[in-house]
Amino acid sequence: MKWIRNNIGIFLVFVVIINALFMFSYLKNSKKNELVVVELVGDKEIKLNYNDNYKEELFKLKVNGKDIPIKDVKYKIDDNINNRLIGNYEVNYKIIYNDKSYYLTRKIDVVDTEAPLIEYEGDLVKISRCKDKIDNLVYKAIDNYDGDITDKVLTEINENEVILTVKDSSGNESKKVLGIEYVDEGATKISLNGTNKIYIKKGETFSDPGAYVVDACGKKSVDNIIVNGNVDTNNPGTYTITYSYQDINVKREVIVFESANEIINEHSNGKVIYLTFDDGPGSHTERLLDILDKYNVKATFFVTNQFKDYTHLIGEEARRGHVVAVHTLTHKWTIYRSIESYMNDFNAMNEIIKNYTGEYANIFRFPGGSSNKVSISQSRGIMSALAAKMQQDGYQYFDWNVDSRDAENKSSAQIKQNVISGVSRHDYSVVLMHDIKKNTVDVIEDIIIYGLTNGYTFETLNINSPTVHHGINN
Repeated sequence: MKWIRNNIGIFLVFVVIINALFMFSYLKNSKKNELVVVELVGDKEIKLNYNDNYKEELFKLKVNGKDIPIKDVKYKIDDNINNRLIGNYEVNYKIIYNDKSYYLTRKIDVVDTEAPLIEYEGDLVKISRCKDKIDNLVYKAIDNYDGDITDKVLTEINENEVILTVKDSSGNESKKVLGIEYVDEGATKISLNGTNKIYIKKGETFSDPGAYVVDACGKKSVDNIIVNGNVDTNNPGTYTITYSYQDINVKREVIVFESANEIINEHSNGKVIYLTFDDGPGSHTERLLDILDKYNVKATFFVTNQFKDYTHLIGEEARRGHVVAVHTLTHKWTIYRSIESYMNDFNAMNEIIKNYTGEYANIFRFPGGSSNKVSISQSRGIMSALAAKMQQDGYQYFDWNVDSRDAENKSSAQIKQNVISGVSRHDYSVVLMHDIKKNTVDVIEDIIIYGLTNGYTFETLNINSPTVHHGINN
């Protein structure tokens, strides 16, 4: 007992050690026998919509059926997810518990399930009745992943609707159904062949040029046009022909006129040059007048009112002894649309002449000459009718038999040669020139000197002068 009392401390230490060894052995054996379960929270495979954020749901760990708080568990998560790129990705988990590692994997599929958007203003498509396709349909297709896919839109047209369909690269499809509003491109109209006024001499045969219909689609046809009206070419007067199609009408006037006997004086005393100048007065007219004065040569001016800053020179032309005659007020070809339009232009110019000279002119020159063909586009037969009317009204027109060709912007040397060559072939020469051309005025003195030194006299035209008439082509 004494030994025990003396060694009680050693004994207690021994008991503690034995107990500790027992507990360690117990714990060691218990860890070997525990059941550890690790599993994902949520789905093992997840479809993630393009551009959506991935939400991590982690995992749960159970030991012998008892949940272990996540905060008491060591773990590591690795992933390669790119939510802006369609594809397959993984989330890998490494879980460490009681010095032991556990591994889990979650599969992530980034997918595009959103259909494209087709943008179109309004709900109707306007389609021409004249075409079998739409050429003005403006739309746009935008996909959340592919961007602008307008070029992939398919268009289907049936009787009542237009269907726009588009698929993106993931196979998502959108459709937009639009109603149809059929429209006409234009109105149906009747158009005349030729001009709306035709002038024809008494006794000549009238051949109706006819008319044609142009429908809303631009299709031309001569069918189903009703023509009313007759033309008696043996009786002068104005006749109306009406062309009708459905409720549309157009009219044409046919004017039958009595042709006058042409007054042509074919003879002249000796070698005569008639210098005639068209289209002025202009900026070179006054210099021309001074040159003519120098040689006491008189000329004939067929005047216009094109250059109003120089119109007053009409009075100066008359004061210096020259003849002032009518050419045209405007020099526009539209004056040949009708006798009325020509006479309005003619009379207005003649009033200006009277204001500056004190008397009306009774001679004139047609713009383009009586043989011009430009008038055909304005009114068929107008030149023949005008020539007859003007002579019946006491006027006489003059063309020319020598053309200086200065209207073609020839050089001074060419103009001089054209005039000299022309007058050398005639007993009397009506020379066409233009006082608005500098090259002409520059060479007029040489032309005068040639005429004077070669036995020619210079005269002005009057109503009894030899007439030079071209053959009328309209």
